[in-house]
Amino acid sequence: MYERVELTRDELYQKVWDRPTVQVAAELGISDVMVGKICRRMDVPKPPLGYWRRKETGKKVKTALLPAANERTVQTVYLSRRVVTASDPTPSEIHTLIEKEHLPENQIRIAKDLENAHPLVERARQFFEGADRSQNEAVQFPQGDGYLNISVTPPLFDRALRIADALIKALEDRGYKIVVSSDHWRGEVTRVRKDEEAVEISFYEQIIQVRRELTTAEKKKPPYLITDPLEFRPTGKLYIKIRSHYSTAQVWRDKQDQALEKRLNEVVIGVITTLEVLVLETRRRVEAENRRLETIRRREEETDRQEKLKRDAANWAACNNIRSYLKAYRARLIEIRGRITEGSDEAVWLEWAE
Repeated sequence: MYERVELTRDELYQKVWDRPTVQVAAELGISDVMVGKICRRMDVPKPPLGYWRRKETGKKVKTALLPAANERTVQTVYLSRRVVTASDPTPSEIHTLIEKEHLPENQIRIAKDLENAHPLVERARQFFEGADRSQNEAVQFPQGDGYLNISVTPPLFDRALRIADALIKALEDRGYKIVVSSDHWRGEVTRVRKDEEAVEISFYEQIIQVRRELTTAEKKKPPYLITDPLEFRPTGKLYIKIRSHYSTAQVWRDKQDQALEKRLNEVVIGVITTLEVLVLETRRRVEAENRRLETIRRREEETDRQEKLKRDAANWAACNNIRSYLKAYRARLIEIRGRITEGSDEAVWLEWAE
């Protein structure tokens, strides 16, 4: 967000002689180089090199006087200063968020049961309870009913829900929103959202394709006559994946020496590095666009001023020409006739023209 700042010549003079240029630049939201350019444009003297060091050490310094202004001196400039809000992330703040995930007190812990489960998890649990637990394939949620993006077979129901419950609560505690919406092509999509940016998150069981055991009759057939020789088989391995439209997907699963339950803070870090950077980049793009539009607005404003000046000057010149012509016309008439007769055509015309 930007605000328009009016800076007069006297104000700039007071600022640059009151504190170092870098501090003035930070206050105005511009670079120190730009401060120097504005000083030259407004004919404002700046402290010489070493001025502030000599002043700090108690040495005598001399303050230059502000030169008298003339008709060409710029008296006022307008700047766009960015208004920093508390929610604006910076690279250092993102790093701090990541460091917090390594602290022992921030480690995510899995509940032993789902007695106080998150509403989205509880909804999924109720659906799972009515599912056929004898099937050897992932349970499919109804489309468009706002279910979490979880795809596991019955043996993984409880584990997947408890992990999802802990992770969702942790993300919400850190200021993120969990939103479930329907996608025409991919069904239910669970997103972790901040501001206008979001990353998708899903919990799923790895399914592999293997050759199935052929029947005695099929074994007698040539391979090209066997229908569906491959089948999908669940592995019992649980995965968590996050993805966005602007980055590659990140996946977490059990390690040989570390269960997925112990890696949830890694998932949070993945969300932070993806989502916070997206938010930061989006704000930078918006700021760049605002600066571009502000530049265009200023350019158009300056053009309008110049055009108005030209029109005013042209009108002024035209008026002066008319007055000079009428004056010369009246003088010529008097020179020829001695006087202008009241009610004559010339008198009527002069009265109209003047």
